[in-house]
Amino acid sequence: MVTPDPNNNNNNNYFMIAAVVSLAFLGIVSFKKPLPEILYSEFYNEYLIKNQVKEISIKKDKNQQNTVFNHRAEIIMNDGQKY
Repeated sequence: MVTPDPNNNNNNNYFMIAAVVSLAFLGIVSFKKPLPEILYSEFYNEYLIKNQVKEISIKKDKNQQNTVFNHRAEIIMNDGQKY
């Protein structure tokens, strides 16, 4: 527990606590679960041939852990499922 300062100089402690809590909250809110991956052969045989694909969009990967593959395909099926 923080003891009160008689000169009221502990406002910085509360500001730091509020900043840390705010950043943690923003991190939790902005976290996006990664989409499941699908192999091309499975995608082609199970979805594309059967006309179950609604939309395919190519997006730049924000994580960029790999410099060779820095784009990804986001596939939306007719039933709303995303890959």
